[in-house]
Amino acid sequence: MRQRVTELPAGYRQYLTIDLQHDKKTALKVNLWGVAIMVVLFLIGALIKPISLILDRDEGLSAFLLHWGVVIVSMLVYLVMHELTHAAAMKYYGSTKVRFGFTGMYAYAGSEVDYFAKKPYRVIALAPLVLWTLILTPICFAVPQDWFWPMWVLLVMHVSGCIGDIWVTLRLLREPEGIYVRDTGVEMTVFSGK
Repeated sequence: MRQRVTELPAGYRQYLTIDLQHDKKTALKVNLWGVAIMVVLFLIGALIKPISLILDRDEGLSAFLLHWGVVIVSMLVYLVMHELTHAAAMKYYGSTKVRFGFTGMYAYAGSEVDYFAKKPYRVIALAPLVLWTLILTPICFAVPQDWFWPMWVLLVMHVSGCIGDIWVTLRLLREPEGIYVRDTGVEMTVFSGK
């Protein structure tokens, strides 16, 4: 089976659609899992460094505003980098045209002309989670103590923001190896020859 095709093999037909933009029930479930992951990661962070560091009165208002201003800007930059990571993985597997967008609820990178086999699609879906977790986690522990919580919040937002990618990957685990997936950004359509 080829990693990516622009035309489905003979006999392949659509049999599953995962639409995180319009399927409100699934979107709610995915977002609740994202919130649960946030809570767990905040609790883990509190075990590593006292949460009272967030409101450290010794640092002063200007330092507090600097820390959290950096977090806000970093989140916006990260959002772009997350989608560029998906796009780089798509390109690695031969995508000819990646499209970017923002729906108001989700930022996305997708392609309307590429169909990816199951294994490469897993790499595409999970690439931001793996790459940015490997980058952000060591940063949390390398920065001075007063920067731990701002960087931890960025890491928490990153991991919880990957919940859609994680959910889709888990959903596709039980599908047969011969499938192809077209990911237009917030809608994944699965095609099978069986």
